[in-house]
Amino acid sequence: MVYDENGKPQFKGPVNFLGEVAFSIYGSVADLTALPYNSPVKRRFILYLNRADQDTIDASFRLRRNECGFSEFETVAIYYNTQLAYEGRNTTEIPSRVFRKK
Repeated sequence: MVYDENGKPQFKGPVNFLGEVAFSIYGSVADLTALPYNSPVKRRFILYLNRADQDTIDASFRLRRNECGFSEFETVAIYYNTQLAYEGRNTTEIPSRVFRKK
C-alpha cells in the first residue's frame, strides 16, 4: 500500500510492486490549481512493500507563475529513502521517476 503523510491511502487496494506504480506527488490537477504560489510544499509518501519493508518518498517543490502567466515548478526535489533521486528547476511538470530497491 501507499499512504500520504496524513495516512490517506493513495490507491483503493493493495498494489503489485513488481510493476511500476504511478501516483502524483501533488495530488490531482484540481489539487495543483489550489496550491499556493511561491510557498514551499512538502509531501511524504510511505510505501509498505510488505509487512517487514517500508520505504519513503519525500517531495518538496515551489510553484510560481512564470513571465507568460503559466504555472511552473520553480524547484523540485524528490528523495527516496532520504537519498536525493531528482532535483529540477523551472519546469512545467514533475517528470516520472522509477525507484528501485538497492
